[in-house]
Amino acid sequence: SIYQTIFLSFKIGLILSLGYYIFFNEEIALKSFIHRNHLRLACRRGMWELDLFFEPFLDGGYSRLSNSEKELFGQLLKCEDPDLFSWFMGESVPTSPEFIPLIEKIKEYAKSRFIEHYASKLMKIYIFLSCMY
Repeated sequence: SIYQTIFLSFKIGLILSLGYYIFFNEEIALKSFIHRNHLRLACRRGMWELDLFFEPFLDGGYSRLSNSEKELFGQLLKCEDPDLFSWFMGESVPTSPEFIPLIEKIKEYAKSRFIEHYASKLMKIYIFLSCMY
């Protein structure tokens, strides 16, 4: 019947469009996954001190950046380790002034993670010691 034909063509169209939608989203997810892995490799620096800044930030703070800040983060990772180290330690100013706010964000994120991590440990030690006396 005509209704069965229309319904069948509707189902085929729906299946094809869903297949395209799933394929398109998988492709986007794959590109995002590959991009994140490239960033993860770039975050592994030659200096352990810089790893302490970049790797945790990629895991927790990177997703909160705007698209322009994410591009800037990629550019920052292309800089040389000695330059990055002196910028993060405040010994010199970055050559590109747009790096300054991003470096401050990364430093603030590292500081907050450090405080959270060690504050909980200190609290546990304090509770343990207070129970002993």
